[in-house]
This record gives sequence, structure tokens and C-alpha cells, in this order.
Amino acid sequence: MPRTVNDAPLTTRAARERLAARHQPYWRAIEAGAAVGYRKGAMGGVWLVRVADPAAGGGYRQSALGRADDALKAAGTEVLDFRQAEAKAREWIARHHRIAAGLEPEPTAAPAAPYIVADAITDYLADYVARGGKAPHELRYAINAHILPAVGALPVGRLSRERLKAWHRAIAASPARVRAKAGEQRHRNTEGDPEALRRRRSSSKQKPARRGV
Repeated sequence: MPRTVNDAPLTTRAARERLAARHQPYWRAIEAGAAVGYRKGAMGGVWLVRVADPAAGGGYRQSALGRADDALKAAGTEVLDFRQAEAKAREWIARHHRIAAGLEPEPTAAPAAPYIVADAITDYLADYVARGGKAPHELRYAINAHILPAVGALPVGRLSRERLKAWHRAIAASPARVRAKAGEQRHRNTEGDPEALRRRRSSSKQKPARRGV
């Protein structure tokens, strides 16, 4: 018998930031016996959908919908905000009901999702922490600030030398960031300051310390 869902606060990025990272998803009901879910990892979350189905193990049939817009910009396809995830979940649920009623054939296996930069970053961070890395919070801040927004959704196989050089130049040319509220990006005003630009270029070329990296 399907369990009652205690709705989790998933509708905004700020609300999801306050949730603890865990493998077990957080769920929010969207209709009787169906819910949209959010599994939070170390570097962001993934949207899920489930629907009650006595024929499935555990009483539910479940599927992944896409990445949450925790650090990447929602585009409506692979990276979704809550409303996009909810709409995609409703489409999946309706298709599930049509299949269960024999009105639509079972879908063929979907091709594996591409391994993107955000996946590689998640794997690297897990290894960094496991090896006793000394500055995980600073590393996460740098990743969220400079890597994920620029190239996080890019398949690793498409990371060319030219694209990496362009990304590196963009970091060097951008003004220094200052602390801001969750979900905001603020920069220090250094327009017309050649010394500030020189420091940005120099810091972007610095290699990470070997210890703990």
C-alpha cells in the first residue's frame, strides 16, 4: 500500500539548500499516489518521479527526470527547475497510466545519459573528501562559482582545449566575487583598475596546493 507523503520544501533553490544531502529522496505529492522527488548529493540534486504501482517492487514505479537547477541554469531539458520537473513528472505519470491500461506500448530502453562535467566534479569531490582533502568547503565554493555555471552541463567528451582556454580567460577577465545571498552572484566593482585585473589573471593561473588535492 502506498505510504503517505510528507511534502518536502522543494519549490525553490533556497529551500532545497537547507535540506541535508542524502541518498534517500525528498518527496512532494502532485496527485493521488504520485509525487515528484529530489535526491540531494554533495554537488547538487536530481529530480525524480514515482507513481503507485502494485506490480512494481516496493509498491512504486520510479524514474529520474533530470538535474536540479541547484548550480546550473535550468533549460527545460537536462537541467530543470521545480515547475519544469513537475510538468515533466506529470507527463511521465500520464504515460505510465496509458501503458498500464494497454493504450501504449512499453518504451524501449533509453540511451545512457552523457557523462557531464558536473558528474566528473561530483566524483572528484567524493574522492577528494575520501583522501582527506583539507578544504572541501572552499573547493565547493570555487566549483559553484566558476565551473558549474560555465561548463557543468557540458559532456566531458566535448571539453576541447579551445573551450577550456576560453573559460580560463573569462575567469581572469571577470571581477572578483563578493559574498551574497543564496542564489545570487555579486562582483566587486573594479572597472578601470588595471592592478585588480592583473591580480585576477595571476590568481586564475595559480595551481592548487598538492597536499590534500
